[in-house]
Amino acid sequence: MNYKTEQFIFETGTEDSFYDFMHDFHEVFENKLVMTGSGSSNVKLEDVKMVTMGYDDKHCADILKCMKHEQPTIHVCLQGQIRANMYALDNMCDVHGVYLLQQTIDYPKKSMSLYSVWECTTDKQQLDTDVLLML
Repeated sequence: MNYKTEQFIFETGTEDSFYDFMHDFHEVFENKLVMTGSGSSNVKLEDVKMVTMGYDDKHCADILKCMKHEQPTIHVCLQGQIRANMYALDNMCDVHGVYLLQQTIDYPKKSMSLYSVWECTTDKQQLDTDVLLML
């Protein structure tokens, strides 16, 4: 894709605002957990052992493959603690829609991360508009 990722970085001291944003994001887009897993904090996403939440394994593998090849539309980060990337997948693969990849750093233990992929009930245009209104 030929667009620039919009980035929103929440610094130390703004944790409440970040958590309010993430709560609102999940409420507005009625996100459904697709898969989750834990691994080293700097591991490639495709190397994380994921547990699927009732979704077909091939579909989940396709989502991860698409995330690897496309840049996120929006990146939101709580400095050093949580990263959230929103992907609008549609061009390079059979997966279409908006997906959120959330990485919680130093969880479940130091130097590990919890990775969660969520399917969002929106499209890219609505995502861009609503996220800006929430921030």
